[in-house]
Amino acid sequence: MAINMVIGMITNMVTGISTAINMGINMVTSTLSCNCQNFNRDYVGVAFSPYTKQRVNGQIPWFNSYDINDVKKQLLTINSKFNRISTYGMGTAGYNRQNDWDKADSNCLIAKAAAELNADRNQKLFTVSQGVFQQSDADLQRIEIDRAFKAAEYSNNKYRGTVESIVFTNEYFTDDSKGWQVLNMIQSNKDRARRLGLAVGTRTHVCGHILDPKSASYASLEAIVKNSDIIMCNIYPASDVVHSGIDRAISAVTNFYWALRDRFTKINPQIKVAIGESGWASQGNMFNGAPTSVANLVNYWNQLGDWASRNNILLYLFEAIDEPWKGDSNSAESHFGWWYREGDNFKAKS
Repeated sequence: MAINMVIGMITNMVTGISTAINMGINMVTSTLSCNCQNFNRDYVGVAFSPYTKQRVNGQIPWFNSYDINDVKKQLLTINSKFNRISTYGMGTAGYNRQNDWDKADSNCLIAKAAAELNADRNQKLFTVSQGVFQQSDADLQRIEIDRAFKAAEYSNNKYRGTVESIVFTNEYFTDDSKGWQVLNMIQSNKDRARRLGLAVGTRTHVCGHILDPKSASYASLEAIVKNSDIIMCNIYPASDVVHSGIDRAISAVTNFYWALRDRFTKINPQIKVAIGESGWASQGNMFNGAPTSVANLVNYWNQLGDWASRNNILLYLFEAIDEPWKGDSNSAESHFGWWYREGDNFKAKS
């Protein structure tokens, strides 16, 4: 699909599509839609955190205010288009360190909710990659890791195969010092994962360091790859391509992926190389200067999802549902979702 991108306008798409932009809020007719029904659900999924409520009188709802029924409702919305879910952590914080594994902040409920929905329907609606978030001290990190394994064990006892992997940290390391910490987490917990039939790995935004032996985290990244079953690379189009059209942005991301996979599989022929995050915000100021609009989000998701489906590449699009707590209307970080929340309802952006 040939798409010419101009800030604020999309031309030469489908006859009848009209994009109206007002104060940075992009409204697109329903003709513009996700081709998700054509995606291979075994490979294309979404990153998800449940913190989707709007601010109330300017206040962010508590991160533990989402009960399991709320999380299930969000998951069922996601399941209308996707089966695969990638999470970021277990909601561990100093104030809940003494709680049971499923009584932390509401991220802890995703795998449990997915497994219970799978069991209720007696079919695998969801496959979950369970995240482990980086913590500020060693004891909190131990608790976070233990909670992730308990969530996986509960979920797979509830419905076999719900959780398939434990992914340690997200965008945590940029140099060897933190890379070795991640490696230690993987090595220290690999036997436990094996006993539960779980893969292990990490999610990082510095996968490109593997292409340069002189880079800041090359040594630790290489060691992580040797010891992991999966590596999730967060890949976004660079600032030098985002104004040249979605086609070029997709080409840059996918070419970069192929280069990474080639290098990673030379180090470890068995490793699964996934795109742990990639997306395009519908509004706000993106870190790479990309022109944001609903149309660009839709086109990016469609093209990247089609590519992953054709090539059997594990891809987690970022992200399932907008998270308003991350910023205001000028913050792209809170506008990457395919859906947004209004009260207890979830609406697709197109």
